[in-house]
Amino acid sequence: TASSEAILITGVVEAKQHRDIMTLDIPNAFVQTPVPQDGNKIIMKIRGALVDILCAICPEVYEPYVTYEGKNKVLYVLMLKALYGMMVASILYYKKFRKDIESIGFKVNPYDSCVANRTVNGKQHTVTWHVDDVKSSHVDPKVNDDFHAWCEKMYGNSDIGHVTVTRGPRHDYLAMILDYSSPGVLKVDMKYYIDNMLSDFAYKVEGTTNHPWTEKLLKIDKTSPRLDDERKALFH
Repeated sequence: TASSEAILITGVVEAKQHRDIMTLDIPNAFVQTPVPQDGNKIIMKIRGALVDILCAICPEVYEPYVTYEGKNKVLYVLMLKALYGMMVASILYYKKFRKDIESIGFKVNPYDSCVANRTVNGKQHTVTWHVDDVKSSHVDPKVNDDFHAWCEKMYGNSDIGHVTVTRGPRHDYLAMILDYSSPGVLKVDMKYYIDNMLSDFAYKVEGTTNHPWTEKLLKIDKTSPRLDDERKALFH
């Protein structure tokens, strides 16, 4: 994941250089990522209703391998593709995406491993990414056109989904609104994100403060009553 500082610094550079901005989303990024089979294998244990679902979908593949642990059906499967929730999924996808963009001339920034640059037509082409959320910028919009086409060729199809793209001066990226509509200026807005947090919160938030902390922030009041289960779940 690109750091917040990297997103903001590249954003300021993009605004000052009047670059064309494109954000895009890679569909089902983890599922497109192969799990290496030449070293340690990844075995997933499937239990309960999901075993029945898989057997109903493809009985000839799964039924011969169903076992029981007590009264519970269990299926052990060898993972060929990364899956969301696997501990190694993110690093496998990162290595794949990095190798792919390096193959077309990008060099990863030594200070932030999710920022990369290359030179196209004498001008810098910059990409930043958070897993499958990518921001691309260049002074020539056609460079972004070509990069979008390359991403669609590499990661999009009618079966797995197509690469979705946002073009123009305003982008909703990593819970920030990046607004380039004023020439040479980047405006960053997260108010909508905070408003959504407050509207989704189950209790009315009252009062105001000048800063997000007080001297009590890191102090524990052991005499304070414990939260009930509902408030515990909300707090976490």
